[in-house]
Amino acid sequence: MSISVCFKPTKDDLSQIKLWLKKEIDKNTFGFYDNWDGIEESFHKGNLVAIKENNFPVGFFTYRISEKVVHIIIASIKETHRKKGFGKILINEAKEYFKKINQIVIELYCQPVSSESFWKTMSFKHFPEIDGYQNKIQMYFILKPHLTPTNDKNSTARIKLWDVEPHQIRDYLPQWIWEVKFKSNSTELEKPIIFPVDSDWNIELEYQGKQIEEHKVKKCRNVKLLNGTYILINKLQIT
Repeated sequence: MSISVCFKPTKDDLSQIKLWLKKEIDKNTFGFYDNWDGIEESFHKGNLVAIKENNFPVGFFTYRISEKVVHIIIASIKETHRKKGFGKILINEAKEYFKKINQIVIELYCQPVSSESFWKTMSFKHFPEIDGYQNKIQMYFILKPHLTPTNDKNSTARIKLWDVEPHQIRDYLPQWIWEVKFKSNSTELEKPIIFPVDSDWNIELEYQGKQIEEHKVKKCRNVKLLNGTYILINKLQIT
């Protein structure tokens, strides 16, 4: 048995996918065949990845990229090939591919919601609660090595993030704290901070015990917002 992941599938591959998606919806009355126009559009944009068994496509996903964020739109494995490891191979290969082309995050909505357990096994994490997203299961995976929230009291710099707006913080403690370490003789972080946010949340930066900046995320000069959804902090301006 030969298994391969193809990042440039052919029109014949697309036709084969269409056939098994049609058979699945005829049998089960639900499936991604109803999204065929979008699947075909992704193919023509070069944004469809397939996994093949003996050169026959048995799974795929479609995606779009915006500001270093890969959004998986649809992912499906042929019904006869589920729970056999094909999904894991497909997504692990995709992670490596997107790393190589310098993307930073993969995100998705769990559709159907029963797919949540699969994405958890692939080390995807849940988004924090953000207004407007409570009724959706949104998950993400960070492709780059990054700093995780800690509480190391020996650091000289600290970044605090609240899950509320600035006018509300007097009633709340910060939800996440990163204790920052710098590269030698530099204000560049040893590891970047990458994290999903609401751009209206409050963020505070401290250096040597002094506040150097506090704003809404979207107004913070030290923060780059990726696709309006993730903070990226590589370096601190401390003067």
